Formats: sequence, structure tokens, C-alpha cells
Amino acid sequence: MESNKLLKSLGIGIIVFMALNFILQLVSAAVDGNLTPWFESLDNAYSILYALFGYVVNTPTIAILNAGVPSIAPLEILAYVVFPIMAAVIAAIITGRFAEEKSTAFVAWFFVALISGIILFIGVIIEIEGDFSVLSNMDYIMFLGFPMIVGFAYSFIAIFSSETSVF
Repeated sequence: MESNKLLKSLGIGIIVFMALNFILQLVSAAVDGNLTPWFESLDNAYSILYALFGYVVNTPTIAILNAGVPSIAPLEILAYVVFPIMAAVIAAIITGRFAEEKSTAFVAWFFVALISGIILFIGVIIEIEGDFSVLSNMDYIMFLGFPMIVGFAYSFIAIFSSETSVF
């Protein structure tokens, strides 16, 4: 019975996270005026997978660096900092609501983030055609370590949004 709840919340969490990633990246491209180049960039496996799971490796620190600190505009803050956080928070809340139990909510969201990072890493492996010598240690940290951090950090939101009470 417990595994059914876990699989249900995991599946729904991945679908919601994918949809939010795609929609919010689409909105970011539209706000920046780069909608056509964004669609044209979806020409390889990694780009498509990044459009579906990319916010799992986009921490707020990296987002601020991408936005350019000296010339950061309010719309860039929204696109690069708030959207990745918003995608993870909303997906964690929905995952927690479908998990129904706090432990299941924690595990389900953690696995959503971890699976998202692994799928992105598979996209990288496809792009480099299996030549692991071009990968640095930071690549491994970014695609496998950041999702674990995101999974752990936002899993507490999933816990608090689950239906069961601690008392």
C-alpha cells in the first residue's frame, strides 16, 4: 500500500515538475524576447531534457550569476531566480499532497529531484557521445549533487504539505 502512494506521488511529482519547468522557461524566454531562439535551441537531446528538467540544477546562486549581478533587472530576477524556486516549491507541494504521509512525501520529492538530475546527466552523456574524459568534477556535482541538495531542501515543503498530521 505504501509503495502505491510513493509511486503515485513520484509520478505526479515528475510530471508536474516537467510541466512547470517547460512553462516557466517558456515564459522566461518570452519575457527576454528570445522566444524564437529558445524554440530553435531545442534541437538536441540535452536541450530538450534541460527544457523539461533544467531547474533542478539551477540553484539561486547560479541563477544570480546567469542573470548578471551588476545589471540585474526585475524581470531577470523573476526569470532566473524566482522561477526555479517556484517550480520546485509548487511541485514539492503537489507531490506532498498526493503522498498523503509525511515520510512518503519526503522520499517522493527527493526522488523527483534525483531522477530529474539523472535524466539531465543522461542527456549530457548523449551529447558527449559517452566520452567521460571531457567531464569535470563540477559536472558531476552539478548534475548529481545539486539535485540531491534541491531534493533534500524542498522535501520539507512536501512534508508540510502532506495530509497527515504529526500529532
